[in-house]
Order: sequence, then structure tokens, then C-alpha cells
Amino acid sequence: MARLAETTVDARHRDGRTCAAHLVLTRNADKPPRARHPTPVDLYEVVVDAEPFGVITARSGVLWHALNDARTQLEKQGWLLGIIAAHPDYYPTHWPRNPEADMLADYRRQVAPTLGIFEKIDPADAATVDVQEKRYQEWRESGQVVRS
Repeated sequence: MARLAETTVDARHRDGRTCAAHLVLTRNADKPPRARHPTPVDLYEVVVDAEPFGVITARSGVLWHALNDARTQLEKQGWLLGIIAAHPDYYPTHWPRNPEADMLADYRRQVAPTLGIFEKIDPADAATVDVQEKRYQEWRESGQVVRS
């Protein structure tokens, strides 16, 4: 099991409470996956731990899916994480071609810096998985997509 990332970020509940949340991302394989090859369903594991909600664990063969599953579990309890991966204007670069994509970019800009998925943001700026996905799909359908 390889530890890819570990950090502590702020989380915010819908009632305004905040807490520190510890996040750990691991990969359960020796070699990174390739988009054209099947990957184990538990290749990536995201663990989020904080006093108010306990330990949340999510696994998937795709890093972004594991992270979004963990986020969805937290959202059901009213919590949003203060990470760039939860910002409504950010989405993975080179995904789904690269199931290990761990960099995000502001998809609305033609030139934007990429950021690691656990880059800290104010949790008040975070969105739910559904809102983030909807905004990204609306942007793609708008015809403003810049193709490289």
C-alpha cells in the first residue's frame, strides 16, 4: 500500500460548524494503472477522519471516484471538505484517460495552473459532488471547451 497524500484540512457543516479533517490517500498496487487496462475496484483508498463524523473510507479503481465517494458520504452528514477537489470550478486534468489524475485545473480558463487534489481552500467555497459535476457538464455543453 503506497501512501500518495496525507494532510489535514478544514471541513464545514451546513449548520456552520467547522472542524479539522485528516485525509489520507493510498494506492493498493505497485504500479500505476493505465487507462486501457482494467484496474482493481479497490486500487485507491481515501480515508477522512474527524471528531464530528468519525472515519469515512471509500475505495475505487479510479482516484477521482474514490475521492468523490468519500465526499458524498460526508455530504450525507452535512459536511464539505475544504479541498480544491471540492471547488465547483475545478475538475481533474487528463481524466478519464488517466485514472490516476491527481491534478486539477479551473476548467473555465484557457490557461490555468494545476493544483493537487488536496490543495486547501475555504470550505465555504466548496460544493457538493452533484453541483460540481453539473457545473462541469454545463460548461462542456456550452461550447466554451478549449481542445488541445
